[in-house]
Amino acid sequence: MKKRTALAALVATALLAASLAGCDLLSPFSYTDNLGEWDFPGVTFNSASIGTVHLSVMGVETDAKLDISWNSGLSFYMGDGTVSGRKFTGTYCSNSDLITKYNFTVTFSSSGGKLKAVFAGAGPLDGLNLENGAKTP
Repeated sequence: MKKRTALAALVATALLAASLAGCDLLSPFSYTDNLGEWDFPGVTFNSASIGTVHLSVMGVETDAKLDISWNSGLSFYMGDGTVSGRKFTGTYCSNSDLITKYNFTVTFSSSGGKLKAVFAGAGPLDGLNLENGAKTP
């Protein structure tokens, strides 16, 4: 009986610690609840400061769209795909090359009204991690 109590206390402590650290282990994520325009300040990518990144989250789970831009729109990417749970899966291209398509996934999470988006896959957006996204009016 003491082992079960100790295990329950350990699990409760771990969940509380994760919650206090801003993790969203138990919070549900809804793609449609996060539709809109998001700004991610102070982004560093590929060892360079790229400033604020803007992310547009559009569509529905079966026809989702993402636009990603920085440098006043000089770096602009458009993605199309689908969403299952927290994960967007699809292809994207840049505004300077509409023919070349790259496969990618974006894993979303949110905590305290802030959005996080982690990009993985092929092409120039691979490894982009956006944190502390604030919804813009």
